[in-house]
Amino acid sequence: MSQLYMATENFKKGVETLKRWFKIAINPSPDAHILMAQGYAQMDQYKQAVPWVEKAISLVKAKGKTPRENWYQLLLALRFELKDYPQAAKVLETLLSLYPSRNYWLQLSAIYGELGRELDQLAAMRAAYQQGLLYKNSELVNLAQLFLYHGVPINAAKVMKKGLDSGRIESTKNNWELLANSYINAQEISRSIAPLRKAASLSKDGELYVRLGQAFMEQEKWGKAAQAFSMALKKGKLRRPGTAYLLSGMARYHQKQFKAARAAFKKAASFKKTAKTGKQWLKFLAQEERKHKLRRQ
Repeated sequence: MSQLYMATENFKKGVETLKRWFKIAINPSPDAHILMAQGYAQMDQYKQAVPWVEKAISLVKAKGKTPRENWYQLLLALRFELKDYPQAAKVLETLLSLYPSRNYWLQLSAIYGELGRELDQLAAMRAAYQQGLLYKNSELVNLAQLFLYHGVPINAAKVMKKGLDSGRIESTKNNWELLANSYINAQEISRSIAPLRKAASLSKDGELYVRLGQAFMEQEKWGKAAQAFSMALKKGKLRRPGTAYLLSGMARYHQKQFKAARAAFKKAASFKKTAKTGKQWLKFLAQEERKHKLRRQ
């Protein structure tokens, strides 16, 4: 009768009838407990449903058997509905030990993040990645960001490079920039150049070309730096164009291209934030040009 009530979606009658049966039943089966839990769950009485699922699971485990996966899934759904994330994490940990699944790894990682267990969140994502269970763009980028956040930038770079090379990570400005940032944070400046250039080419403004130029300057590749700053200014929409002109002038100066350097410093001097430095460089450049002329004489 209880099953018939529930089949016709009269869950209240179904639960009431099943309660009467439990009073007279001898050794009620785990399935009967699950039926009661489902009745409560259908009435949105999640707290009342939980003990019935747990009892069914304990009865099966007492016989040395493995409880069904869908029972744990029901318990997990109840914990989610109750927003009991610590217990939901425990259910997922059990599910992963019995029924390993990509979705369980992702859910567990998300719950760890919700609980502020950030290292566990990273560990869960890393475990899924090592098993080849992560293949979507968002998942791989999230893993790389977690590595970067926790101070393991070289691992972030490995995830991003492999994903971009395989096509599993989308070839976007943000993703190439993330790869470049990972290398930069790992002190691998030379390896950041190619992804930074790619990101700059995909960007709608010239900001990343400024960063590319700065990376070249760190390597004292003045010609490439000057070219990058020219691209930045050409593309435009810079937050601090004066700085770009200033850096361009410095790169030109190191190439002994004094005329081009002077033009860049004059431009830098026309912006309020770089006016003082631009004028200082113009004064210094004039002195250097005089010294250069004297040497030639």
